[in-house]
Amino acid sequence: MKTYVKDFIKDSTSRGMTPHSISTYTSNIRIFLKFVGDPFKVDNNILRDFLDYLREDMVYTRGKIRKKGVCNQTVHAYFSAIASYYDYLLYAKKLANNPVPQFRRRYLARNKKQFNGENSRQLLTLEQVKQLFSLKMHIREKVVLIILCKCGMRRGELISLDLSDLNLEKGEIILKPKAKRTNRLVFFDDEAAQVLKEYLKWRAPRAKSSALFISPAGARIHKDEPNRILAKYARKLGFHNPRGPLNKRATPHCFRHFFTTILRKNNMRREFIQELRGDKRRETVDIYDHIDLIELKEAYLRCIPKLFK
Repeated sequence: MKTYVKDFIKDSTSRGMTPHSISTYTSNIRIFLKFVGDPFKVDNNILRDFLDYLREDMVYTRGKIRKKGVCNQTVHAYFSAIASYYDYLLYAKKLANNPVPQFRRRYLARNKKQFNGENSRQLLTLEQVKQLFSLKMHIREKVVLIILCKCGMRRGELISLDLSDLNLEKGEIILKPKAKRTNRLVFFDDEAAQVLKEYLKWRAPRAKSSALFISPAGARIHKDEPNRILAKYARKLGFHNPRGPLNKRATPHCFRHFFTTILRKNNMRREFIQELRGDKRRETVDIYDHIDLIELKEAYLRCIPKLFK
């Protein structure tokens, strides 16, 4: 039975999807196909069975712990991949309709986020972040957290960094091109620079790849490593509940939220915050407003807080 997975991969590559996204989508699709058998005979009942399987019966290993039943975020990731797969089959005229969108609307619709509600992201306070960095941790773990916190970058942006993207003397990092990001230049202060210097000494004899952030074995860190590190230490301080609602969980994106909020509280200009976050300009005046990089860096160093006591 032809499932057209290889054709889907080729199509995804032509559409400009990243190798990481293609790999994740393909893995999720293959698990789905193993469960359902024939993709052309899938209906709402089969999709509901697969949904129940993910939530209740799917067994997987995280670290050294064997778990059963994936979280809602992973469920959404599976159905995003499945929807994309059926979109391709529809485009290639292999089937008459995509059964996934209507199913997702009924069973996977996300509740509208409420400001400071359970389904809004947790906002870490400055005191919580200082407490976090007061804990004793390995330099490899510390550097990942400090760069996420001080630079406001996304988890994927951090993982994709190579050593050549770092300019330690200038206190600058050039991020890889991403569809979601406009400005690729981010800064870090002397606190982060000191942690980076210590980390680079640890990294030098171990690195087996060009990656800036490596595992103890020398390879680029796994995509889940930042989540694991933050959860490990935030849980010790009581502000991470892995089974709780979103506003009770500490994730790498909480640092991006903290980064934005703390700069705003320290009176950084809106367009400077947008530039540092890599956001698209929303208004005409923003599009034509030139950002002076020297002024931007000075504002960053003035507004980013010190975290080490």
